[in-house]
Amino acid sequence: MHASDLEALLADARREGATSTSTIQGGQCAICMDSPAIMMMDPCRHLCMCEECWDDYRRDYDTCPICRKRLHMQRIQRVHLN
Repeated sequence: MHASDLEALLADARREGATSTSTIQGGQCAICMDSPAIMMMDPCRHLCMCEECWDDYRRDYDTCPICRKRLHMQRIQRVHLN
């Protein structure tokens, strides 16, 4: 994902009323609370998991750990933040 794509996604999230730090700016993984959150959920756009936790989480769950929306598993993206 390119920086311009991420900026567009974040702008959309802001327009839709997203205020969570994990949604807007990124932060720590919501699962391990240790590694940076780099996996963006779809369709809710929560940036809430590290890649290692995502690999484990997706085997057992199909909902976002933040809002519990059903995920589009094929569209989950790894985001590169500078």
